[in-house]
Amino acid sequence: MKIPRPIAQIRAITPWSRLGGRGGCIAAIVVEAEAVAHFVVSDMTRKTYSPGLAALARAPADKLKHFIIQADEAQAEAAGFSPRETRKKARAG
Repeated sequence: MKIPRPIAQIRAITPWSRLGGRGGCIAAIVVEAEAVAHFVVSDMTRKTYSPGLAALARAPADKLKHFIIQADEAQAEAAGFSPRETRKKARAG
């Protein structure tokens, strides 16, 4: 049996309390880009989603609890999220 190559590797886990929060942990995860190209990040506050994982990198640490990583756009839309309009799209429209 061939063991599949992992798409993610956890590098470090930091207790949230060391970062000023209460309870929980934050994990630094290294992921191969092509393995997660289809993922989307959904914002539970705005009920929108963005393609890729870049939204997680831009978000402040205290707001990460409002994000969900979903497998693809279809899964996000089935859960009631709509595509997030970028500034370029909003100005053009």
